[in-house]
Amino acid sequence: MRLRISGRFLAALTGALCVAALAGCGSISKLTGGSDSSASPSGGDSFTKTFVSGGGTTGPDVDPSVFAAQSYCPPIEVRADTYILAVYERGKQDQPEGLKYQGTIRKYARECDRVGNGEMAIKVGVSGRVVAGPAPTKGPVVLPVRIAVTGADNKVLASQLIPVEVGLAESDGSAGWSRVIDDIRVPIEGATKVYVGFDTKEAKR
Repeated sequence: MRLRISGRFLAALTGALCVAALAGCGSISKLTGGSDSSASPSGGDSFTKTFVSGGGTTGPDVDPSVFAAQSYCPPIEVRADTYILAVYERGKQDQPEGLKYQGTIRKYARECDRVGNGEMAIKVGVSGRVVAGPAPTKGPVVLPVRIAVTGADNKVLASQLIPVEVGLAESDGSAGWSRVIDDIRVPIEGATKVYVGFDTKEAKR
């Protein structure tokens, strides 16, 4: 007697076998350590670490003092008898007719920034004017401006000589001048005063 199997039965049987096969594959996969759709991706931990730490690499150490509020900046003043610079012809010192030019300091200021490692950077701005005297002067004049930072017992912590070249106007023989000096490094602890002034010894050379 022949069994007649309809097409619908064959289709249903085939589908059931496929489902069973897939289920079996899933069971085998779990047993053998294969991938499971409910498990985390294999690179998940690595990505999380990289994302949180910014690449998993260690950057350079940052000195926290850089971000601390700047609580102190030494006061600034002009050293006594250094706010005027009078330059004379040789052999006519302190004689009015021998005066070549006279420089003055009129304004000055400073600001401080922490730079880490227990240091601060001081920026100094200074300005003034130069007036020609009765004695002839050729070309621009050079003003020797000295910036110094002192500590306890007037100990010098930093000192810079800044030559400021000034061209005198032909009309009235005078001119304004200004200079900003950046990045004077001194210890935060111990700096007590910033001085500006003309270096009169340097002017006589």
